[in-house]
Amino acid sequence: MSEMSSDLVLLVVLTAAWILVTLWKYNMGVPKRLTRMQTRFAEFIVFGGPNGPLSQGNAAIAAGYAKSSARVEGSKLLNPNNSPLVVEYVEKLKARKMEENKAVRAKHFRDFNSIIQKAKEHLEKDLEKGKYRTTLQTANKFREILGSVGRPEIISVYLAEETRPYKTDHYKIGKTLSNVELRSTGRTDNPFGLNYICYFEYISENGFNLEKTLHSFFRHFSTYNLTYDSSASEWFTIKNRKNIIKYFKKAGDYLLQKHNLLARYIKYENGGYYKKWKQLF
Repeated sequence: MSEMSSDLVLLVVLTAAWILVTLWKYNMGVPKRLTRMQTRFAEFIVFGGPNGPLSQGNAAIAAGYAKSSARVEGSKLLNPNNSPLVVEYVEKLKARKMEENKAVRAKHFRDFNSIIQKAKEHLEKDLEKGKYRTTLQTANKFREILGSVGRPEIISVYLAEETRPYKTDHYKIGKTLSNVELRSTGRTDNPFGLNYICYFEYISENGFNLEKTLHSFFRHFSTYNLTYDSSASEWFTIKNRKNIIKYFKKAGDYLLQKHNLLARYIKYENGGYYKKWKQLF
């Protein structure tokens, strides 16, 4: 009996030692704060270098990593499993850059609108004086300017799921020019409403359409077929919820980075954002 007790004690001690070693390795493997090189890498990824955006490898080199291993290091630094603090810092920088960019653009367009207003006042005076030819020429010039300048849109491309009383495995990839929370309070094309899981917010500058490109990426899961008798190309059926969230983010990140677009990714906590639409009579 005493031998069994000794063996049991030994087993408990060895198990406890194994747990402590595992925890020690885990804690040692996950740094508590960013190094200087990691911080610089994240900043180069988000803000680029003197000549524009940088790839993962070039950002790593600029941050001080060896050229021979820069591509590998860059990939590791943007992998949340290997470098969660770096990935978190990159997302924070993207959010800050997005907000700063919005503020700058808003000021530029306020200034531009002020110029337009002053020009309008001068045109009205010319009309009163009968200078029709001058007025027409000036108006045509402003039409050309407005057509070429345009206003870059801030677009949100979201992943949402149907909220029927029973599970359908139906997901929608759509876009809105308004805030996702604002859209959720209005009427949508689904009478049951949508639960918004996550979304990308980006500034469109080169005509790239993230929504349509993601539709193409997930086309094999589209409900646009004879089985569902549906023409809704933005709806998809996928059994695994975690997988569609994972690949929505992975594909979106890759595409936005490829087109050098300022963007950020937002995922709602507690499973999503849902506010039921109520019809007013």
